[in-house]
Amino acid sequence: MDNLNKLELLFERAGQASMPVFHVSDQVLAEIAARQSIQLRPWSIMAGISAAAAVIALVYTVNTWMSMTWSLAEYFDPTVLDIIL
Repeated sequence: MDNLNKLELLFERAGQASMPVFHVSDQVLAEIAARQSIQLRPWSIMAGISAAAAVIALVYTVNTWMSMTWSLAEYFDPTVLDIIL
């Protein structure tokens, strides 16, 4: 019974103790702000330059493809064959 009385005494003391207050909201808000800020690193700058180069290459490729497609279609046009024959 002596152990049970000691345990009850510990519970009473724990109930009377004040709760410690932790102020973590400032740290959490600072962490969120740090993660939301955009930091340009050398790799992200290189990725942007590569994307711009890819767009330019795509524009030239589409332009070339369209000019080739239309010139090939003219060879199979029946009116052109009538003029040649």
